[in-house]
Amino acid sequence: MSQSRIEDTVENICQRGCRYVNQLLADPDRQAACDDLDCLDPRERGLVLEELRAVMAVYQTTGSCDL
Repeated sequence: MSQSRIEDTVENICQRGCRYVNQLLADPDRQAACDDLDCLDPRERGLVLEELRAVMAVYQTTGSCDL
């Protein structure tokens, strides 16, 4: 597992906007259909989703996500 692979995947997903990330986190079917997650093994996928939750938690506390 490569940390840069995890970071790159998180960055790619985040570039799609807050709404997309929140929908992805809330819907396992979207996760299964996400090309960025599809190429990861289950452990890497879990790490990416964990990082996305952490990123979105910051936006939720600051209220600065308009995308």
